[in-house]
Amino acid sequence: MKTNSLGGIMTKEKTKVYIYTRVSTAMQIDGYSLEAQKTRMKHFLVRTI
Repeated sequence: MKTNSLGGIMTKEKTKVYIYTRVSTAMQIDGYSLEAQKTRMKHFLVRTI
C-alpha cells in the first residue's frame, strides 16, 4: 500500500479535468493557436496528474 508525503493512503481515483482555450486578441490567433494551447495543456496534465 502506498502512502503520500502526509501519510495518507494514495488511491487511483479519476480526476475530471476540463481544458479551456481562448483567444483574447487578433495577435494571439497568429502567434498562439487554440490547438497549441490545447496541446500544451494536455502535456502539462500528463506530467501533473
